[in-house]
Amino acid sequence: MAISAEKDLSLDIEAERLVNEASGRSAKGFSVPGLSERLHEEQKMADARSVLLVRFMVDCADAISAASKGNMEKAGQLKARMKEALDTMGRMPERPGGLVIRFRGRHLPSEGKASARNDYEVLLGSARLDAVAVAGVAKRTASESLKADFLRAASVFTSLGINTLHFTLFDEDDDLDGMAERSLSALLGYCYSVAVDEGVCADEAGACITVLRDPLGEPVADLSILAAVNGVKPTAINEMAEKVRALMDRAAPDSPLLQYVSVSAAAFAFDKLKAQLKKPSVSVNNMRWLFAADDSDALPPPSAAVVRFSSVIFGSDSRKAARLATSLYADDYGRIDSVELVERLKLASDLLAALDRHAASRDVLTGHVLSTLRADMELVPDNILESISFSNRQAEASAPGTGPVRRLLDERVFDLCLFFQSRATVRKKMKAMVKEPVRFDNADCEALSRDFDSSPEAARELLELVGSCFDKGGHFQRSVFDMNIPAFARHHKVFEFLWHFLKEHMHRAERIAFLNALKVLIDQMKEPKRALRVLLGDFAHDPQSVNFYDRNGLMLANLLLRTFTKELHQNIETTPEEVLQVVKGLDPDRTGFARSIIDAEKERFFLKVKTIHRERQEALDPKTASFSMPPAYLLSLEREIYIFFSLIGGVAAVATLRSALREYGDPHSELYRLAKGGKHLLDVLGILQIILRGVKRIGERSDQVYASQIKAQTLEFMDLKKTPETADAVKKMMKWL
Repeated sequence: MAISAEKDLSLDIEAERLVNEASGRSAKGFSVPGLSERLHEEQKMADARSVLLVRFMVDCADAISAASKGNMEKAGQLKARMKEALDTMGRMPERPGGLVIRFRGRHLPSEGKASARNDYEVLLGSARLDAVAVAGVAKRTASESLKADFLRAASVFTSLGINTLHFTLFDEDDDLDGMAERSLSALLGYCYSVAVDEGVCADEAGACITVLRDPLGEPVADLSILAAVNGVKPTAINEMAEKVRALMDRAAPDSPLLQYVSVSAAAFAFDKLKAQLKKPSVSVNNMRWLFAADDSDALPPPSAAVVRFSSVIFGSDSRKAARLATSLYADDYGRIDSVELVERLKLASDLLAALDRHAASRDVLTGHVLSTLRADMELVPDNILESISFSNRQAEASAPGTGPVRRLLDERVFDLCLFFQSRATVRKKMKAMVKEPVRFDNADCEALSRDFDSSPEAARELLELVGSCFDKGGHFQRSVFDMNIPAFARHHKVFEFLWHFLKEHMHRAERIAFLNALKVLIDQMKEPKRALRVLLGDFAHDPQSVNFYDRNGLMLANLLLRTFTKELHQNIETTPEEVLQVVKGLDPDRTGFARSIIDAEKERFFLKVKTIHRERQEALDPKTASFSMPPAYLLSLEREIYIFFSLIGGVAAVATLRSALREYGDPHSELYRLAKGGKHLLDVLGILQIILRGVKRIGERSDQVYASQIKAQTLEFMDLKKTPETADAVKKMMKWL
């Protein structure tokens, strides 16, 4: 059911109010007593933005649909609402460069068998909304029709052959020539004109623009809009497009032109054209936006070449071209289900078959496609691989509520699948090794040798090295591991191998010994960023659970951020607080990499922190303590989180430290009521000291002002427990204010 205009307006106003509060523009006297409450407020603001995005997507679909049916009066009314929403987004405090609506084509188990046809997502900054995410927003905001409206808009885009839409956002002072208004008008005029050309309606509104077409005779929205907003003759734009296309076809391998996937985008790489043409703020079916989120996401030339090839062979507006691009370069293989994986393997097979038919492209691109697919398969969980039947070049999978899905695969893709399934078998044996001795056969060594790009002999050596680190009872022998470190370090991916196989399957009493042994191995690693991705991915993989290896992973991550770690060869259980003094000793490339991972998935990390907070509160409360992890562990886990965030900075890190400061900085909070009754008050005060130091490192001025006000509560903190130890801890903490 459609939402009324009045309700749309009120939702937009509410979203803008919350956005303003987030930026500090209208927040007066706002305070939150605890971490959960503050993160709840962060979620409310994110939900308000999400509602605004869905409302915009619905208005956009309805406006394009109306124009495509000849109803320009309705399209114009909806255009005004679209412009208002874009203006609101342009004023957001963390103003991103653009908004993307794009087709994904995934099979979503929770959305039914036909979900792939209308699987779209809308992106704005770090916000990413698909049908599953919108369902969560609808539940939290009691917006009953939100998900239905989202799916209806997606079905409209599907029916009209729209795979991507990109809208550039302007601040009110940036769009002085009214480009946003002109581009929206050109978009709707284009849709109307295509309908007129195809005989759907007559040009009664007088709103037609000239529809430009590609060499195959298909209409090209971006070129048509470019001509319309610049008032340039269509013949001139066509001539320009032909010249740019020819230059792209014969460009040298290192040419910057090869990063572009469309002629209209490549045109703005030329200074002469850039000086003569203004870039529209709307882009339609530019396949770049199938996997880019903003203008800074430059495509590597091989990836852009694959996308261009797909658009030429299958058509830039075709669903198959879109699915090929999104499946090959998707970032969700770690969360994929078996049916969706089989469908993507089939798409990769079709792409390779098309490349084989075109000799000019085959030699250049086939290797890239296979290496990209292998990188994708690296992320697929073993249980998903084990659930698929691979036989006679066919892959078969099934999902609840659907029959079996069977697809014929390219021989090279099929061989890749057999390898990863064999590797999953080896991993299962590795996990069993900590319980009893395990024998590895030649097939296991072959699988590992391919995994590690080594010989079967080298793979057998690695297995023997790992096996020698455990006695007959499956107990870890630290001294043997240390002796084997030089040999371990010679093997590619050894950290990922050891971490995944042994992090949670080792005897609990031996985990610290294993952790400290890994720290020494880290010193000889050559791929620290790969290890960071593994550790952070593990930490946020299931954000609603807490594991004993979470702290170990964060401690190792804290080590990886630094270029020198004096505690590397010491047997310690936590990261020393002194690392917060490190500035020059941080590796900027690694910290930036970690920050990008956290900020891109900040909702998952927020949820993980909330889960840890809840577990910690239950552990400190005598009424629920028996059902929780030890409070000392949970407090030390929080400590590692705040140290890590203090080192990397970024949007999510600042928000989390700010939330923690409100709770830990209030001596009257529930946290201190629970902590002062037990033996963990000094631990809590120690964490507050770390938070204060972290805020001093990466916080904004308002955060530091808030932190300085804590000093006025010195006596309240000392009165929590009138002991010399408490007084000393408080005095030490206050020195940082």
